[in-house]
Amino acid sequence: MRAKPWFPAVAAAVVLAFLPFAQPAAQGPQPAGPRGAPLTAASLVVFHDTFNSAATYASYKPLNGATVTIGGVRLTVSVSDASGQSGLRFRLPAGGTGVRCAKFDGFDIAGGPIGSRMVWTWFGLDDLTGQEVVVLQTTIEKTGSFTVVHKKQNGTTVSVHIPDKDWKDVKSKRWDTRRGGKQVQLEIEWKDGTKYSSSWMDPSASTIAGFDVTTDLPEFSIDDAEGSEVHMEAAVDGTVALAPFDLQVPRTAPLHWLLETKDADHIVAATVDEVGEPVRVPGGQGGARLTVSYRLDEELLGTLGAERFTVLHSLGSRSQLRRFQPGSSLLLFLRRGEEGEPAAALSDFGRPAGVIPDSAQNRRAVAARVELIHGGLSHAPSENE
Repeated sequence: MRAKPWFPAVAAAVVLAFLPFAQPAAQGPQPAGPRGAPLTAASLVVFHDTFNSAATYASYKPLNGATVTIGGVRLTVSVSDASGQSGLRFRLPAGGTGVRCAKFDGFDIAGGPIGSRMVWTWFGLDDLTGQEVVVLQTTIEKTGSFTVVHKKQNGTTVSVHIPDKDWKDVKSKRWDTRRGGKQVQLEIEWKDGTKYSSSWMDPSASTIAGFDVTTDLPEFSIDDAEGSEVHMEAAVDGTVALAPFDLQVPRTAPLHWLLETKDADHIVAATVDEVGEPVRVPGGQGGARLTVSYRLDEELLGTLGAERFTVLHSLGSRSQLRRFQPGSSLLLFLRRGEEGEPAAALSDFGRPAGVIPDSAQNRRAVAARVELIHGGLSHAPSENE
């Protein structure tokens, strides 16, 4: 029987930036816990700047004549140039590549007239060259409604109009990444608790470097900046204590299953129906693929829309064929077809890292990670995710 979604999809569509994560109890910069620490006690917070002193993890520099002041638990940017070229430069330190999600919170933005705007230019570090590259540019403009325009790396733009919002309504902005930096997303949270999330944009693979924001508004300030190894919807203090998998699941690095959960378009429980022969998919990634047909038992994340479905599984070796036996119950972490594959195809994450036995203990372990990352089971990603 198919599980009914109980966690409503939050947000609209199209924009890029920052998601809310848990606030660590300590103040000031918070380094991440050791990478080898047990997952049950893993700290996912890389930094937390609260601006109660000039000592910060990230750097905050004025752009083109603006003034940046840090103190009194706020960072304030004052702009005297109405041309819209002044503002703030935010950068993570060299080697700060553990930040996969970053957030500016507690906005206080001085009001401006119709036509006033903020332009956010997001930068990444190219994985191959190490050079700083523009990932995306987002323009937020007061137009009577609130208009958000994204300019992607290929030059195309998408415009979204949000009614009944003004500068004073902005609470936070978050920049999130997934799939090894190959997709990025912006979220704006309003002070009334509603959110606006962009679709996932797809720049070249990169890690977060920072952003520039320029504006013709006279002043804006924030009271909190945070960076996390993975976005969390539900955590108390930036650490996680998650149900373990059973002994049938090989031990992995602390972040492995959290990142699998973040990257998945669908997480389902399913029964193997039929197993095909290994094939090569023209244009596909990951070498040989095994075609496996399934009967859907339960949806834990996303909506497949079908009781039967087929997955192209990556095979690291023929020995992995053993896990795909007709009648076997499996938990699957799936993504929709990659470039060169049929649009409707479902695939796993390579050497079926996203294929584990379906047991009560493993169900609890998966549910805990979906709760942490997405806020609840059966969260349905938007069409554009």
